[in-house]
Amino acid sequence: MFCPKCGRPVADGARFCSGCGAQLPQQPSGSSDSAAEMPTGIADAAPDAPDRQAPAAAAPKRGWVRPKPLVVAAAVIVLVALVGVGAFVATRLLPSDPTADERAANNAAIGMGTAAYADGNVYYWDVDAAALVRMSADGSDSEPIASQAYDYGAIRNICTGDGHVYFVQYSYSGEDPLTVHRALPDGSGDEEVFTALPNVEGGTPQIQRVCFLDGHLYVVTRTSVAGDSSSGNVVVEIYRMDPDGGGRELLVSSAELDGQITLTPEAAYYSMNSGVYRWDYGAGGAQCIYRSSYPELSVPVLYDGSVYVHEHYLDIDGMGELGCLTRMGADGSGAEQVATFDRDSRIADLQAVADGRAFFQMGAVTLDASEYSDLPVTRMCGISLSNPADTVEFEMEPNNAFPRITDTGDGLIMIMMAADSIGAAFGACSISYDGNIETVYMEYPY
Repeated sequence: MFCPKCGRPVADGARFCSGCGAQLPQQPSGSSDSAAEMPTGIADAAPDAPDRQAPAAAAPKRGWVRPKPLVVAAAVIVLVALVGVGAFVATRLLPSDPTADERAANNAAIGMGTAAYADGNVYYWDVDAAALVRMSADGSDSEPIASQAYDYGAIRNICTGDGHVYFVQYSYSGEDPLTVHRALPDGSGDEEVFTALPNVEGGTPQIQRVCFLDGHLYVVTRTSVAGDSSSGNVVVEIYRMDPDGGGRELLVSSAELDGQITLTPEAAYYSMNSGVYRWDYGAGGAQCIYRSSYPELSVPVLYDGSVYVHEHYLDIDGMGELGCLTRMGADGSGAEQVATFDRDSRIADLQAVADGRAFFQMGAVTLDASEYSDLPVTRMCGISLSNPADTVEFEMEPNNAFPRITDTGDGLIMIMMAADSIGAAFGACSISYDGNIETVYMEYPY
């Protein structure tokens, strides 16, 4: 059986494609074991790699025997066919690079839209300049392209698509409207394409995600009743629209959906209450596809058709905690541990999955106060998804322990910021996948 959207082979009876996440047409089943059991948070053992072998092709029937020379020729043809099958398995079934949509979804979710990259340019909010800045990837050219709209505000949720830069003009006051803007790379043509309006009486709207996927703009809003963000008093809505904001479609509106959301063109994934959930657009609710035994879960991260989540106990002292990195299919099937961590590993927060590695922020190490003003050093660790023993580690400048990573497809952009200034660049640089700092866009000021 093959996915009608991306063409990947999928198991008979599967509900979702493990490659692109699309919902699969269901066929009547004569088997009583078609319902899969909910995976638990910890697997007893994890194989080195997921079992993604394609089913063997049936041998062709032969009604008569050809002369011997033709048998040799047939053997050559079979050998060529086997080479072709091997190439198919290598290119379609084994782990590869994430799709552009997966990268965009992760940058908007776990990267929090702190930076964006397109056509050799990096975009980020410079808090000192109070502006959205465009910087050439090599650091040779920089200019502000959009000014901060509110004195007590910010520019957040940056992404690119359709030849434009999208960003949110954010106000901390709670009184000014939050708006999604788009502009050309040079800042011209700045226009408002979406405004977050209260959908609960007395509520305060927030824009949680802005993401450009599959030719459409997706916006997630979260509205809570003033002074009360308890369950039932928060409404999360997911919109899909044309690049210019037209053709707006409300995909999801629910007081049940909350937590940390990662979008795809077909569904929203989120972590909440020790579970990973998938909400298919048009469905009446979410499905819990994975239940963890750990109390804390990261934002779901998409990579090569799989969903990754960092499970862990609460990191109380900033030194890292017991936990694991888990990989599962788009429907939660085949859940397995990729790597496990104890406190000695000092693994703290999942920051990105890119280039075959999971990148984590490690527990803080405070250096000499006389040299670094007693600020912690950001230590990062990249763990191979196929061999957890293969790691790269690197250190960043002192900061307030809140870096965020954007994956460009060629490397990483690290935005250093204060914990109370989501999206503000107090330092920015590009880093290779093996941990080498390549270009410093903004020096950390302290």
